[in-house]
Amino acid sequence: MFFWTSKRKRYLQTIRDAVETYPGGLLFAHEDGRAILVNRRMNELFNELVGHTIMNARIAWQELEKARRDYPMSFNIDYLRIGEQYKEAIYFEMDDKHIWRFSWKVINIEKDSFLQGVADDVTEQYRLGEKLYQNTLRTRELHVRQKKLLKEITKVNLDKELLQAKMRVHDKFGGCVLATKQALFEEESRADIEELFEAWEGAIRSLSASGSENSDNSKLSSEQRQELIQSAELIGCKLVFEGGDPVEPRTMQIYYAAIREALTNAVRHADADVLKVRVTRDKLWYKVTIASNGNPPQGEITLGGGLSNLKKRIEGEGGFMDVEYAPQVVISFKLKRTDNV
Repeated sequence: MFFWTSKRKRYLQTIRDAVETYPGGLLFAHEDGRAILVNRRMNELFNELVGHTIMNARIAWQELEKARRDYPMSFNIDYLRIGEQYKEAIYFEMDDKHIWRFSWKVINIEKDSFLQGVADDVTEQYRLGEKLYQNTLRTRELHVRQKKLLKEITKVNLDKELLQAKMRVHDKFGGCVLATKQALFEEESRADIEELFEAWEGAIRSLSASGSENSDNSKLSSEQRQELIQSAELIGCKLVFEGGDPVEPRTMQIYYAAIREALTNAVRHADADVLKVRVTRDKLWYKVTIASNGNPPQGEITLGGGLSNLKKRIEGEGGFMDVEYAPQVVISFKLKRTDNV
C-alpha cells in the first residue's frame, strides 16, 4: 500500500512539474470554477492584469473580460488572423510589449467536466502578421503603380506608332508633290503620267493604312511583339503567343492594338498574370483569340471606351469581334486577308 501511495505521489509531482515548467499559462478547475491546478506563469499574468492570483476560474474569466473593456487594446488584433478556435479568446499587451492570448474551454473526462484555461505568448505571430499586412499594402501600391505604368507605356507606344506613320506619310506625299511639280513645270523632267498616278495612289493607300506598306513588316511585327512582352513583364503579366503574327500592315496594327487593350484590361480589372494570344488563318480570314487567366467579372459588363473603339475599328475593316466574360474574359475577332497566301 505504501508503495502505490508513493508511486501516485510521484505521478502527481511529475504532472505538477510539467504544468509548472510550461512556458505559457495553464489552469485546470472544476466545472463550478474551483481551481485544481494553476501554474506560476498564469498567476503572474493574472496578477499583472487584475491585481491578484486566480482563486476561481469562472470569476477570473469575468475579470479578464472586464479588464479588456476597461483598457482598450493598443494593437491591431486583425494582424493575428484569428481562426474559429480563438474567436472568443481575450488578448492583452503586457508591460513588456508581449501579446498574450487567453482562451478557456470545457473538457470532459469520463462523466466529469472540467475547465481548462491557457495563456499563449503570440507576440511573434503578431509581428509576422503585422509585417505581412505592411507587405500587402506595399504590394497593392506597387500594383497601382504598375497599372499606371502600363497605361503610360500603351500611350507612348501608340504615340510612337502615330509619329512613325506621320513621318512615312509625309515622306510619300512630299515625294509625290515634288514629282507632280516637276511634271507640271519642268518640260525636261516630266514624269510618266501613269507612274505619277501610281505614286499618288500608293501615297493615299499609305495614309489609309498608317503608312506601313513600305516598312519591313516582319521586323516591325517582331519589334512590337517584343515591346509588348517587355511591357507585360514590367507589370507582372506573361504574354504567350501561339501561331504567327499577321504581317499585313493594317491587320498587324489592329492586332497589336487589340493585345494592348486586352493586356490593360486583364491586369487592371482582373489581376491576370498570363495572357494567351492565338492566331489561326484560312484563305479568307485571320482569326485571333486573346484570353487571360484573371478573375471573372462580377456582375453585368458593358464594352468600355477602349474595347468599344476596337470593335468599331475591326468592323470598319469588314471584320467581326466578340467578347466572352465567363469563366474568363476572352476577346476574339476576325479580319479579312488580302495577302492572297
